[in-house]
Amino acid sequence: MTEADDRAGREPDVGTMPTDPGEPAGPVARPSVTTAAGVLAFAQAAATALATAVVVTALITIASFGSVETARQAGIYIGSTVAEGWVAAVVQLAGIVVLIVAGRRVLSGTGERLYLTAMGLQVVLCVYWLIRGAFALVPLVLLIMPLLGVVFLLGAASQEYIRARSS
Repeated sequence: MTEADDRAGREPDVGTMPTDPGEPAGPVARPSVTTAAGVLAFAQAAATALATAVVVTALITIASFGSVETARQAGIYIGSTVAEGWVAAVVQLAGIVVLIVAGRRVLSGTGERLYLTAMGLQVVLCVYWLIRGAFALVPLVLLIMPLLGVVFLLGAASQEYIRARSS
């Protein structure tokens, strides 16, 4: 501490560089809503993984019967053709990967478009399963996290954080 600082009653700025008064000093803190949006992407990925496991298990079970008709006679019906079920499962698996990457990028202050795309894909999948006649509670519950995540990410605090990190 210099003698001038001592007389003025100021503490020294140890280990810091002088900053321009017009710029924030140091890194921008991540808002809690941005953290929540990222965590929701991870939670949605986990929930989608469980739902995908159920779909794949049903598809494998149908394949073990030899035909869709034999499976239906045994009381197993997934509400779509086997090929359509596999396409949905692959899309869900891709969605899981995109959700994890998007969640990580949002936490670092980038990847807003990827996050919105990933959550949009989840909404489309939920609507698809509602239309296909899946047990209605599951798609509706899985629809909550993407909608909340988008609201959190598009909020003022998250947008300010993303702008600060991208500049």
